[in-house]
Amino acid sequence: MRVEYTSGRVPPSRAVIFDLDGTLVDTADDIASALNAALRANGFRPLTSQRVQKLVGNGASVLVEEALRIQGVKSSPEQVKKIKEHYLNSYCAKPVVATKAFPFAAEVLATLAARRFAIGICTNKPEKLAHIILQRLGLDVYIEALVASDSGYGQKPNPRPLLACAWELEVPPTRCVYVGDHSVDVQTARSAGIPIVAVGFGYSTVPVHDLGADCSIDCLSEFPDTLSNFY
Repeated sequence: MRVEYTSGRVPPSRAVIFDLDGTLVDTADDIASALNAALRANGFRPLTSQRVQKLVGNGASVLVEEALRIQGVKSSPEQVKKIKEHYLNSYCAKPVVATKAFPFAAEVLATLAARRFAIGICTNKPEKLAHIILQRLGLDVYIEALVASDSGYGQKPNPRPLLACAWELEVPPTRCVYVGDHSVDVQTARSAGIPIVAVGFGYSTVPVHDLGADCSIDCLSEFPDTLSNFY
């Protein structure tokens, strides 16, 4: 999704980078379905969507580890790898069944694009899944760069994926704003030296005002007005 700037086109001077799960897109039910398919196939009991939602944010391996820990299982790396592979295969087979964009997601992306903001995604989701979801929800047309858990830069809260996304957008980190829903997103942004806006409708188990973000919103429709705090 990277945009190449020709000699006749000036790169944008500002960028907004979004987390995906729990920020732009409500994926919890489809994640739970795929995880439960993997758990059942390996002899473990399923979890409710609400329980799974609280485990989202640190990538697939941690998701599986935490799902087993809840059941009192001290997992081995081999066991986690096996269940993770089953989970990702199940998820790729049915990535957008219950998944939907959060209210005003498309409208906000369109507004940012019209204002000449570069728009990126930095997620702990695998790249293939992120692309599929954005495409099927019609959000991909706004996204100019996507850095995921398997893009080669590590995973959040390591700041490298977020900095790589800024680099792909050709915008200095000091001219970017990150938007997320989780403490992992706040840690990542702080380490990268990028301001962060936290959303209060996502998957965090911590109240939004306690996440330590620069500011918070309760609906994506509020986001464009917050940008005056940063530019």
